[in-house]
Amino acid sequence: MTVLNLKGSGIMPQHIITMLKTLKEFEISQITLTFNDQSNKPVVKVAYISNSYRVTYIESQFVETYNDINSTLSAINSAINETLETSN
Repeated sequence: MTVLNLKGSGIMPQHIITMLKTLKEFEISQITLTFNDQSNKPVVKVAYISNSYRVTYIESQFVETYNDINSTLSAINSAINETLETSN
């Protein structure tokens, strides 16, 4: 399992796993999760579409798709940690 290291962000990995499972369970509802940096600026948004997690990086609008929760967690983790590192 991916270890989520959100450097003081206050986000618990188990909560994100639960939210990602909810996206999959309610795919027809078209729910989107948005993850913000410490200054509350949106960094990445995640949706579950066509049997995969779609991760959109807000600033670049670059989109990646993942088939499992662990890969999605890793992408979220990397995006948030990258913004934390560049803001320090």
